[in-house]
Parts: sequence; C-alpha cells; structure tokens
Amino acid sequence: VLNNQLNARSGARANEDAPLRDLRYIFGEIMYGGHITDKWDRRANITYLDVIITPRLTDDEFELFPGFKTKQDGTWDDYLSYVENDIPPESPVAFGMHANAEINFLMSEQRDLFNDLLSIGG
Repeated sequence: VLNNQLNARSGARANEDAPLRDLRYIFGEIMYGGHITDKWDRRANITYLDVIITPRLTDDEFELFPGFKTKQDGTWDDYLSYVENDIPPESPVAFGMHANAEINFLMSEQRDLFNDLLSIGG
C-alpha cells in the first residue's frame, strides 16, 4: 500500500505530498483494526502511527530507533532482504522502553521457568 502511494508521486505528481493521514488510517483502522480490543488499545495504536508515519519517514537520516533506518530505494526483493536480514533485533528500545526493561523480563521468565521445573520434579 505504502509502496503504491509513494510510486504514484512520480512524473506529474512528483511534488505532491504522500497522503500520510490516509496511510495511517489504512494501517491502523483497516489492516490492524480487527486486532484492537478496546479504546486504550486503539489509542496506543493511533499514537504509534502518529509518531512513525510522518514526513520524516523518508529522510535519509531518520531512524525509527537506533540502528534502524528507513530503506530509501530498491526493488521489492531488496526491501524483503532488508526486512529479513538487516533490521536490528527486537529490543526494549525499539518499543520506546528503557534498555533495562529486558533485564526485568528475562529475570521474570527464568524465575517462572525454574519454578515450573521445580513443581514438575516434586
């Protein structure tokens, strides 16, 4: 969808702005909308889209989070390769959280794992 909208901005339409508001609606309400469970989920979704889908998205130096720049050009296969191979691993920073949030998560996971193992072993 985004690729089609951006490609339409060539030739006589090269100076037109991409319809970011429309793209946010398509992504948030149509494509993801069925997964929203309540008003707070919708509010979080709209906020993320307002922060991410901006005119800065196509700037060469724009990073969604440290180490994750927007790919500016290439073929479909280039984009696919970028997504599969070059995107940094998920981290709390990618979701706007402090880097130490992962430490708490991992400690909680290991505590649950060992409690489960102990309960099975008797």
